[in-house]
Amino acid sequence: MTTSCSIRIIVFVGMVVALTACGTSPPTNFYVLSPIAGSGGPRPSGDAEEIVGVGPVEVSAYLDRSQIVIREGANRIELADFHQWAEPVGDNIATVLAENLSTLLPQVHAIVRPWSDVPTDFQVPVKILRFDSDPAGRIRLKSSWSIVDRSDHRYRVLRESAIVKQASGSGFEDIAAGMSGALQELSEEIATELSKLLKGNGKRTERLSP
Repeated sequence: MTTSCSIRIIVFVGMVVALTACGTSPPTNFYVLSPIAGSGGPRPSGDAEEIVGVGPVEVSAYLDRSQIVIREGANRIELADFHQWAEPVGDNIATVLAENLSTLLPQVHAIVRPWSDVPTDFQVPVKILRFDSDPAGRIRLKSSWSIVDRSDHRYRVLRESAIVKQASGSGFEDIAAGMSGALQELSEEIATELSKLLKGNGKRTERLSP
């Protein structure tokens, strides 16, 4: 084999390796929202325990996707193709809200819809209108939510919440943690109103089936 032929083969192999490297996609990273530390443990039992159903939790259409949404401007968003939620974000939000409420209100056992076999005292429907971060990690959570008394199916509370939180960094793990913190603040708002209703009602003597 001549020297020039060997050089051509080396150059060809190098080009193939380079093209193969260029065609390789980076790995996809998956994230979850986390509840308040200490939540998710066993719940106390007893007649005084109030059962709260969380849901339905609806998310705006632009959020109802696997990719984490980054807001680049007032009218432009970017979808992080390689940074995605590990489960439907609406389901994750509902689970975190329920666990947070159970932690914030020891007398409450919060469960996620559907609860067809469990009678509930109150229901908390939530609509997530905005839940995203800008490239600097500034998170905005806008929602509307209510508390429904299941004994008469009347709305006892109707609220809108606008929460702004700064993540500890601009990385996607920082953003997921910051979004979890924003959900904690929303949970605290809901827990405050639930606590008022529970004090006003005292111990429930009857629960209606869902």
